Amino acid sequence: MSNGQISALKTFLELSRSLIVLCLGIVFLLVFYIVRAPLIKKRRELENQLKLSMRKYETENLELDQINFYGLLETTNIFNNEKND
Repeated sequence: MSNGQISALKTFLELSRSLIVLCLGIVFLLVFYIVRAPLIKKRRELENQLKLSMRKYETENLELDQINFYGLLETTNIFNNEKND
């Protein structure tokens, strides 16, 4: 083999190695995406459910606070009326 053939063979092997590494990287990314996509989707669904639950909880607590406030206000008015009588 001449020096030109050896050089061409080395170049071909280097390019082949680079192409194999590139293909393996693409395969890894595809597998990673395929495995992670359902997990990410499930996580988003759970986060949305949590947000809705928190909003519902905050709304219920706000309503209870209003009820407690008005109940306290009525109780205070009753005591004030009894003191005035």
